Amino acid sequence: MLPTRAKVREIYGEQIEAIAKNAHNQALGAAYVVYVILDQTRLDPNGLFAGTPIYVGQSGRIHDRIVDHCQAALVYGGGEGSLKATLADMIESGNPPSVKVVQLCDGKDSSLFAETRWAQKLLAMGYQLKNRTPLQASVMTQKQWVDFERRAAAVDAAQGIAWPPTVVVAPTSTIDPIG
Repeated sequence: MLPTRAKVREIYGEQIEAIAKNAHNQALGAAYVVYVILDQTRLDPNGLFAGTPIYVGQSGRIHDRIVDHCQAALVYGGGEGSLKATLADMIESGNPPSVKVVQLCDGKDSSLFAETRWAQKLLAMGYQLKNRTPLQASVMTQKQWVDFERRAAAVDAAQGIAWPPTVVVAPTSTIDPIG
């Protein structure tokens, strides 16, 4: 039987809070952020992160989102190979994930497009992400990419959003989510 949220908080609360607080501190007060969840037990083959990226997400409430990811993984589990199953295994084994905020955004729309751009960049670099959203689960075709960028540009222009928003990368990284 899977534990309740109360039991998860009792057993793993401090560990989960530390991960979430660290992510929150990286957000630097931004309205929205794009983040990468890292498996610290696996070296990043590209040497860009302190662990291998396993998921790209966006949130306007990064602390709460990370807590939710971790608690949901432990309470509800997930299918083999899913993000929830992977996070639960990592936390239960004493090797919790880490979170790296990679981009600060001024609004939800810009963060949603940036999230997909980051997922595409990481997928193209060979990372196996656990994202399930179709445009984030596999590398886009050229046509999908052109259509996506056309929609992103239209939304950005309509909202007066300059692209790209502030990019925050790993200390040794030169990742460009656009190129």
